[in-house]
Amino acid sequence: MNLFSKKRHYLFCILGIIFISWVTYGFIRASQEADIIELECNGTNPVCYIFPVSVSVVQDTLKQWGKTRWIKERFKGFILKKTTGNYFLLTPVIESSHSYMYRYRKKKHNTDWEVDQYYDYEIHLHPISEDSTLVAVNLTDNHIICGVKFWMNPQFTKYGPKSKQVPSSTIEEYELLRFIGKKLGYLQNMPYVKYPEQLTKEEILKTFGENNPFTYKEMFE
Repeated sequence: MNLFSKKRHYLFCILGIIFISWVTYGFIRASQEADIIELECNGTNPVCYIFPVSVSVVQDTLKQWGKTRWIKERFKGFILKKTTGNYFLLTPVIESSHSYMYRYRKKKHNTDWEVDQYYDYEIHLHPISEDSTLVAVNLTDNHIICGVKFWMNPQFTKYGPKSKQVPSSTIEEYELLRFIGKKLGYLQNMPYVKYPEQLTKEEILKTFGENNPFTYKEMFE
């Protein structure tokens, strides 16, 4: 083997090692994106609540969602998309929220522990009497990002995500019920939200996000 052939052989070996290392790192990053754990919650939260007001009062309160005076209090970035009688649909202005129940086992590449979660809110009003209304909340299309379909750049930082449907934790529904209760003036009568015990109060506040209409006392004390 002459000198030129040896150099070419070494070059191919080096390039092969670099390529294999690059592919291996891609698999490692993909496994990190899919390495998600589910936390435990001590009990469930209510997904419906009876408020001592007429259904028209609740309707009027919810219809204020898109008006100027509520812009700074848009609960978690959600806005009113549709209303039909006693049915209301809320969708997020921002793309996603963070999940309380699902976390990455280890810190993500250049980010944090939170898993992205997507959902819409449905609100159903059921008049119990002239001055009593049951408000029921449920999530639709509730899913989390849980892996990688394909990478979109050679640094393995942007990707086409995999997602999966997840059951309700009841946390998001009851948070919204308490927000409605605050608007109606009955928050003081409602129990606190049950969050996963593994989360600190600071982690809960961070997961809730910037659009938090509750004070620290209203959430925890």
